[in-house]
Amino acid sequence: MAHIQAKNRTSGPRKGQKYYIVRWVDIHGEEKSKSFDKKGSESYPAPGTAHAFKKEVENRLITGSYTDPKLGEQPFGDLFLKWANRAKAPRTKEARMSTFGNLGVLKSKPVGKMHQEHLREWLDVLREGRPWADGKPLAATTIGLAFQHVKTVLNQAVNDDILTKTPARGVEAPSKVSVENIVTPVNLLTLAQAEALLGVSRPKLRTMMLVAMQAGLRPSEIVGLRYRDIDLGARTLRVEQQIGRDRLPTFTLKTETSRRTVPLPDELYAALSAYLKSCDMSSTALIFPSRNGRPMKASEVWEQFKNAAKRAGLPDRLTWKDCRHFYASKLIQYGASVKAVQLRLGHASPDITLKVYTHLWPGEFERTIEAVNAAWEGVTVPKINANNRDSARAAKTHCINGHPFDDANSYVDPVGRRHCRACKRDRKRRDRAESAAA
Repeated sequence: MAHIQAKNRTSGPRKGQKYYIVRWVDIHGEEKSKSFDKKGSESYPAPGTAHAFKKEVENRLITGSYTDPKLGEQPFGDLFLKWANRAKAPRTKEARMSTFGNLGVLKSKPVGKMHQEHLREWLDVLREGRPWADGKPLAATTIGLAFQHVKTVLNQAVNDDILTKTPARGVEAPSKVSVENIVTPVNLLTLAQAEALLGVSRPKLRTMMLVAMQAGLRPSEIVGLRYRDIDLGARTLRVEQQIGRDRLPTFTLKTETSRRTVPLPDELYAALSAYLKSCDMSSTALIFPSRNGRPMKASEVWEQFKNAAKRAGLPDRLTWKDCRHFYASKLIQYGASVKAVQLRLGHASPDITLKVYTHLWPGEFERTIEAVNAAWEGVTVPKINANNRDSARAAKTHCINGHPFDDANSYVDPVGRRHCRACKRDRKRRDRAESAAA
C-alpha cells in the first residue's frame, strides 16, 4: 500500500546524507510522496519518522478516513478567505470578512491540525476580549455568527476531503442572546425619558426616534427607508432594505423575517405625514439622508442618539436599542403574543424574542399559579395546622374513645399534639386502682 525509499542527498550542506521518501497511491489513484530525515523502526515507529507516517497513511486508506496530508497543511485563514470571497451579496461578504478579521490564531493554524480545544479557546477570547482589538469583547450574537461561519468552512473542508471530520463537532455553540442583552423592567427606557429625548431633538432625529419607539425598526432599517416604503393611505411602512457599513443600500436584511410591514400608530402617522412634506418625493429617495445627501450609517444614528441623551440629562447606559426595546415592551404590556412581537421586530425566531424579553411578559407569575390551582381543583389535600402538625389529627371531632374534641374536653401540649381530657382522667383512675391493688 505504501513503501519507503531511501536516497542520498546530492547537494547542499547535508550532501551524501540519507533521507527517506514515503510513497503511496491515494484514493483517486494519484501517487503521493513525503520526505523524512529519519526512517524510524517498523516495530516501534516514533512520531515524525518515515515508518510512523507510512503506518498512519496505510491505516487511513484501510479505514476510509484518508485525506491528502498536504491539503491539511494549508492555513485555515486561506480556506476561510476563499469561502468569504465567494459570497454574492455585499452584506454577506461584509459579515464573512468581519469574521475573518476576528479569527485570531485560527488564521495561521494548519486546518489539518485544528482541534476542538483550539475552537473553544478562540471562543473564550472573543467573549473575554480580543488582543487584536484593544481587549474589546464581541457581542453574543456576533460570536454566534462567527462560530457558524467557521463551522461552515470546516464542514466544507470535510466535503472536499481536506479533513476526515470537523473539529467543530462537540464544541458547544455560543448562545445567541447574552445576559447583557436580556431586557428587564429595571433597565427599560421610561415614558418620561422618551418624552425628554424627543423634546431635545430636531425634527429629523425626532421622527427617526419615533419610528424606533413606535414601529421597532433597527437603525440600519430606519436610514434605509424610502419614500415609497411609507404608505400613509394604509397607515403602514414596509421594511425592504437597510444601509450597510459602506453606506450602500442592500436588500439583504439581518434575518429573513426582517422584511415586514409595520402599522403606523397615531403619533408616528402624524409625524411622518408632516416630515414627508419636506422630503424628496421620488419613490426611491431615502427619507433620512445625511446632510450631504448620502445615506447615513447606523453608527451615525447611534452617535446622534448619544448626543440627544446627553442634552436631555439621561443616563449614559441608554442607547438607540432602548428605543426598540421600548416599542417591544409596550406590545407585551398590552397583551401581544410572542409570535406577534417577533414579527413586528423582525427577529429570526420566537425563541430569540422570548429570550430577550422573557421578563417583560406581565402576569406570567400569577398565570402559573392559576394553572396549577385549576388542575388541582376539587382535590382535598391534608392541611398543615399552625403548630406545623399533620392536620388530619386536627380535623378529628372525637378522640379514639369517642370523647368530643371540644374546647372543654381538649388541650394542646407544648409540641403541638391535641389530647382528650376525659381519656386523661380515665388513665389516672386506672393508675390509682392498679397502685392500690398492688
